[in-house]
Amino acid sequence: MAIKWPNDILVRDRKVCGILIENHLNSESIGCSIVGIGLNINQQSFAVPNAESIGMITGKEYQLRSEFEVLLYELEVCYLDLKKGKQAELENKYLDLLYRKDEIHLFTARDEIFEGIICGVNEEGKLRINVGGIERVFGAKEVAFL
Repeated sequence: MAIKWPNDILVRDRKVCGILIENHLNSESIGCSIVGIGLNINQQSFAVPNAESIGMITGKEYQLRSEFEVLLYELEVCYLDLKKGKQAELENKYLDLLYRKDEIHLFTARDEIFEGIICGVNEEGKLRINVGGIERVFGAKEVAFL
């Protein structure tokens, strides 16, 4: 499993989950966030070629209610870790799963194609890519994987 920045979960380089976060601002800070999770569990066909479901991967059919409860439990575990001040541990887990981290790959940004190495994500959630020894930072929709 890998996390493809900024919001996809991949298994075998195929998307099984997408996460959408909508932030509502109060002055200069986030007042609240709405998080949506789309998880492909039993679906067998997709409109896009790079998607897959957990059922397709394992060859099993899952009870959606049970899987929903597992998802809620895992989210609560992470939330409680965050409340306990374990932000560094959660960040390390995230970085360990970050798709294409520490590998040379092609990217495109602003009509430019370049080789780079993903080195992490900054505090604002922007992707950090080392390009020829210089770190460049990209927001969502500013860079694409090739």
